[in-house]
Order: sequence, then structure tokens, then C-alpha cells
Amino acid sequence: MPFSFSIIFRIILADMTKQPRTLLLFYVLVAYVALQFIWWSYLLTSMSAEVMAQKKAIIENTLINEEEKRIALKNITKKHHNRISMIVGEGSVFLGLLLFGIYRVKRSFERETELANQQKNFMLSVTHELKTPLSAIKLNLQTLLKRKTDTETQRIILNRTNEETDRLDHLIDNVLMASRMESSSVTFKKSKVDLADFLNKFISRYEVEERVKIEIIEDAEIFGDDQLALPLIFSNLIENGLKYSDALVTIRVGIDNQNVFAEIADKGKGIPQSEKRKIFDRFYRMGDEETRSNQGTGLGLFIVKSIADKNNIQITLKDNQPSGTIFRLTFAK
Repeated sequence: MPFSFSIIFRIILADMTKQPRTLLLFYVLVAYVALQFIWWSYLLTSMSAEVMAQKKAIIENTLINEEEKRIALKNITKKHHNRISMIVGEGSVFLGLLLFGIYRVKRSFERETELANQQKNFMLSVTHELKTPLSAIKLNLQTLLKRKTDTETQRIILNRTNEETDRLDHLIDNVLMASRMESSSVTFKKSKVDLADFLNKFISRYEVEERVKIEIIEDAEIFGDDQLALPLIFSNLIENGLKYSDALVTIRVGIDNQNVFAEIADKGKGIPQSEKRKIFDRFYRMGDEETRSNQGTGLGLFIVKSIADKNNIQITLKDNQPSGTIFRLTFAK
């Protein structure tokens, strides 16, 4: 039994990450082990009872003195009870370890399955995200090559091509940054930064001024990396807000309890409570990739959280009223 159990267990574990249906076999194996455990416990208890009955019979037949017989029966009864206690105690420890192992294996399988699904979604989304701007760029260039257009039309087409190029550039930057964050191969150069001045300049470069509103509640200066960390954090949070909301995305800057904060608020559908603990996970996106209409790769918020952690920036989220989400960045003093 121990040999066959270990072989079957290893085979199932090796296959669990490949075929989710194998989880059923795992449960069958768990049920088999549980039944074997119950059966062994029953056999040991029965054997102990039989041995005790035989010893009692021997004592009854061999000892004449009633006092000696009483003492002997008392001793074997005590030994029997000790033996039963040992069986129950060791069995309970074994059962506890077995249940703990089953729980850990199941949780590991669930995490592997979830990660595999997220990676599948990531590949689907990246493929779509790459093909869409490339197709648009190709179409724009073909239009310029095959048709005679006036100067204004050429300018519009070239601006659209530039926007699609920026989109590709942002996607590639996110993929590369996610890889660098995973390998801890990125460093940040910090200096004093006027947060209001940085945001105004950043938004003007971002070319979304008409959809992003900045509210400076109180002038604030922080110590941060305005070349890599802050641009990536704000670009991903702003893009996230624009993606899920047709209304303005508002950025508020101020000081609360001597801590500088920045809030990025949108008026979209909001994030369900059950999803809030997952949105910063790598590859995670709400919904199924094959039915999801919004663009994205599931890397943006993962990058935001990773950079924030490495720069002592606390990031929290709460519901906006009447709808939407607010991401709050609190900068270390």
C-alpha cells in the first residue's frame, strides 16, 4: 500500500497542472487513503481486543488465587487501554498531517490553475494588443502610399499612426518592466519632485489633457523618481481610469496628516469587492479574456504595485461616489 500510494500520488501531482479533470482522481485517491486509514484503525483495535480476550482467558484458566487473577486482569486491561490510546493518538496525528497535506496540495493546484488561466489570458490579450495597433499602422501607411491625400488628411493619418505607435511602445514598456520587476533588476534614482509641476508636464506629454483633470488641493513636494517610477505609476493608473470610464479622470494632490497623497479617480463601473484583492496580481484581469471588450494585458496594476512597494509608496483603493474607483497614493516622508 505505501509504495502504490506514493507512485499514484506522484503521478497525479505531475498531471494536475496539465489536466484539471485529474483533480477528480486526486479526490478519489484521498477517499481511498481515508478508507484505508479507517480500515487499519479498525483492524488494530480489533486485534488488540482479541489479544486482550485471549490473555484474559489464559489468566482465568491458569491462575487460582483470586487476588493474583484480579491484579493480572487489571494490568492487561490497563495495557489494552494504553494501546488503544496510542492507536488513537498516532492515528489522529497521521490524519491531521494527511488533511493538512491534502489542503496544501489542493491550494497549490488552485494557484497553478489560476496562474495558468491568467497566463493564457495574457497571451490572448498581448496578441490582440499587438495586432490591433500594427493593423492600424499598416492601414494608415497603405492609405498614404496608395491614395492621394491633402496635407490636412495626411496630418490626421500621421497623428493616428503616432498614437498607435505610442500604444505599442507603452505595451512593450509594460512587458519589459514586469519582467525586470520580477527579477529585481530595476533601480530607481530619487530626487526632490514638485508633484503638481510633474503632473502638469506629464499630462501635457500624455496627450489626454481633455480627459484628465488635475486638482491641486495643496502644493506638495516628494522625494521620488520622476524619470521612471512616477511616470509608470501615473501612466498606468490614468490609462486604467480612461479605459473603464467615459468621463473625466481626476487627479487630486494634497497633504493629509503631513503625508503627501495623490488620488486618481474615475467614474466607471467600479471594482467588485471580491476582485479588489486580486487586481494587483500579475496577469490578472476581471472577466474572461475571450469575452472581455476592454483592452489591456493584466500587467499595469501589477507594475504600479511593484514600483510603489519598492519606492515606499502606499497604494490603496476605495469606491468612488456615485460610481467608479479611487486609487490613492501616499508618499513616504
